[in-house]
Order: sequence, then structure tokens, then C-alpha cells
Amino acid sequence: INATNTKGSAADASYTGSAITPTLAVVYGGSTNLVQGTDYSFSGSYTDAGTYTITITGMGDYDGSASGTFTIAKASAALGNLKNQTLVSGKTYTFAPTGAFGKVSYAVDKKGKNYVKLSGAKATATGKGTATITVTTAGDANHEAQKATVKITVNKPAAVKGLKASSSKKKQISVSWKKTSCSGYVVQASTSSNFKKIASSATIKKEGTTKATLKKGLKSGQKYYVRVLSYGYQNKDAYRTASGKVTVKKVK
Repeated sequence: INATNTKGSAADASYTGSAITPTLAVVYGGSTNLVQGTDYSFSGSYTDAGTYTITITGMGDYDGSASGTFTIAKASAALGNLKNQTLVSGKTYTFAPTGAFGKVSYAVDKKGKNYVKLSGAKATATGKGTATITVTTAGDANHEAQKATVKITVNKPAAVKGLKASSSKKKQISVSWKKTSCSGYVVQASTSSNFKKIASSATIKKEGTTKATLKKGLKSGQKYYVRVLSYGYQNKDAYRTASGKVTVKKVK
């Protein structure tokens, strides 16, 4: 057996994380198929991606040796746990892709920068619209680089429901409402139904807080209209959605 009279091939494989023994096909003299273990010997297994030199050695009726190559390709697995998302302005989503090897990076399309701000794996909704996020992995010695896209649709905060207002204490209005998805609330009272001039206001910075008491700027015996604005953030400015209004006929 030598490089001139013996031709062989080894079926290429892809990285699996386990040792792989090459499957060989060896032909002597152009027409004689040699049998491993009878006509030649070979031993060896390989795990990591790469190209290896393998050598067979004649046995039985054959002597000498011949060499060839065997290649393990990098694994190519799709990224997982990447679904399109819908967020309310002001909310944050954290990416956690599976099947990622090597450094993971995130990029938002040019138009999408108006709606989503990225900080590493965190995407914060900043305005109403749709952004496309490209997730890229660098890969490593045994895995191919990967790329996937995710769309994030940003909506305004929903208007609160269940709004109630009453006055049981002097120059105060107690307000309550049902929780909605947002960054917080602004509670307002006005003597006009169009709220052109705000008599009293309170800002609630927690989504889960659904009660507030207005104290400043109110007058006893005065009629007020009350509303709650749920808000997120549109870049640096508040992005608000107004509720319906309720009336407090007379402040105590």
C-alpha cells in the first residue's frame, strides 16, 4: 500500500461534542476494495472541528501505508428563544438566546432607533413603532457564527380603567384605578373638562400603585374633573395615554 496505488476517502462529519471515528473507503490498484481489519488497520477518533491527517497501515496480504485527510466541520445550530415582542413604551425586554456560542451582539435598524434603545441584551421601548433587532453570535472553534432577527413592536400605554374619585377630607380628592401596563401614572384634577388648566397633580412612578390623594391647589366647595394618564417614555419625553374623566361635584 502506498500513495500511488491506493486511494481512499473518509466521509466528512460535523462537530457533535463527542468523539467521531472516520468511516473509510479504501481502493487498491483502482479496483480492489480493501477491508479494514483484514487488509489494513486504522485507529483514531476526533472530537473538535478541523482537518486531520489519517494513516492506514497494510496487514494480511498488504504492507506499507498511505495517508489522507478527514474533516470535522463546525456545527451550525439555529439560535433559539428569539420571538417577536410587543412592549409598552417605557418597558424593557431582555434577550436570552439559546444555542449561542461566542460573543453575542445586538443591533437595531436605523428607523427602529426611534422606538427602541439597546443596552447590551436589554431593549427599552422608547416610542410607538416597530424596530428590527439583529442578533449575531461570533461562534467559536467548534460552532459557526449565527444571525437572527427579532421585531419589537412598541405601543402607547393603555388607558386605565375603573377610575374612581371622591372627597371625604377637607381640600383633598382620593383617586383609585385599575392597574395597566405602563411606567407610571399622572393623576390630574381640573376645574375645566378639557383640562386646559391643571389645579392639582400627582405623579406615581410605580406601575403597581393604583391609588393617589390630591392635596395641593384644591378649594373647598369647588367642582373638579379628575383623570389619570398612564405613561411610558418616548426618548426623553413622557409618552402619555389619558383615561376617561370622572367628576367630583364638590370638594369637602
